[in-house]
Amino acid sequence: MKADDLVRLRIERWPRDYHPGAFRSREPEIAKYLHDRDAHRDERVSIARTYIVLDEDRCVAYFTLVADAIRLDDSEAQAAEIKYLQAPAIKIARIGVCEDYKAEYLSKQAEKCCLGPLLVSLIIGSAKVYGEKVGIRYVTLDALPRKGLVEAYGRMGFVISSGEQAERIKERPDTEGKEISMRFDLHVRHEDAPAEDGNLLNSAARVH
Repeated sequence: MKADDLVRLRIERWPRDYHPGAFRSREPEIAKYLHDRDAHRDERVSIARTYIVLDEDRCVAYFTLVADAIRLDDSEAQAAEIKYLQAPAIKIARIGVCEDYKAEYLSKQAEKCCLGPLLVSLIIGSAKVYGEKVGIRYVTLDALPRKGLVEAYGRMGFVISSGEQAERIKERPDTEGKEISMRFDLHVRHEDAPAEDGNLLNSAARVH
């Protein structure tokens, strides 16, 4: 996406009594979270914080963040020089870009919309800022086992969290293969790492 495309976007905290309109996702649960007012409920009881991405007044994307504690196996903890078997994190609980917006962008620009990866990078950059005030070692997410998705997150610097994944399967064997726990280490320098001011959209998307 070009800077000109981003300048019209703005990011806002989930407004009270907001309705996302015709937001549609290829993953039904992503759209359902908005349309069934689950986002509103979780905001009200401070379980999660949801941010919407607006093109004028149209919701074209959103992401939901929660506090997390990720379990590490012995090798992961040792490699990270962490003496505990859990580490603090910010979790991208949900992230989605409207399918109609992606199709419109492709038809106009003759290239795929990359708003999703840009939002992930923005979250990582913001987590680095928050990490100066409170201990946060990782940004985490659960990747669906869709073709190419785990690899795409891997190219952003995420790795599979073996310890967390193993503990989940022990607790709930029925979850095996349904989602893959991944983490981004904020303490390690990554190539093409997000800017530490958290402003990856170069002030194009205005965060309110």
